[in-house]
Amino acid sequence: MHRSPPTPSARLAGVAGAALLAAHLIGGASDRVEGQIDGDARSWHVLEFEGESTATFHEFSHGMIGVSIQGHQAPRFQVQGTISIDFTIMNDQVLDGAEVAYFPERSMTPNYANGGDGRFELLTSDLSGPDARFEGRFVGTLVRFERMDDVPDPDDTIEVELYFDVTATREEF
Repeated sequence: MHRSPPTPSARLAGVAGAALLAAHLIGGASDRVEGQIDGDARSWHVLEFEGESTATFHEFSHGMIGVSIQGHQAPRFQVQGTISIDFTIMNDQVLDGAEVAYFPERSMTPNYANGGDGRFELLTSDLSGPDARFEGRFVGTLVRFERMDDVPDPDDTIEVELYFDVTATREEF
């Protein structure tokens, strides 16, 4: 299903929320977020500090789970190089694909986002304990947004391939 790329506001809010974590965050030892951007191999760190993580999940309603994964290029919080993957599952099925964004500079904008387009596959979803494990893949094209709430630039894109295997902590609202 093709959808117009939404503005990156929601994704930016998630990255901004991670800024509340201390600057000396330590990456989770077993988490993996890796892949390629325009053919350049990359790996990212899921950050944890005092029970907070940049890989989280929460229950919208019974059986509907929202998942947010942020990978940082260094084992500390910084916007530049961050990759963000957000998706919703219900009854172990992914709803409407995944929202993926990449932040190439030190500020939240410009950034690249997919608007739900691309091929997303959730390989593992284990919610049997207090934390949850998610494993999956994404392949797709991200389009550049110059500013928040801006129209994307269809002539400025990047190709992204991702693999993740993370333990997410439960967020309570």
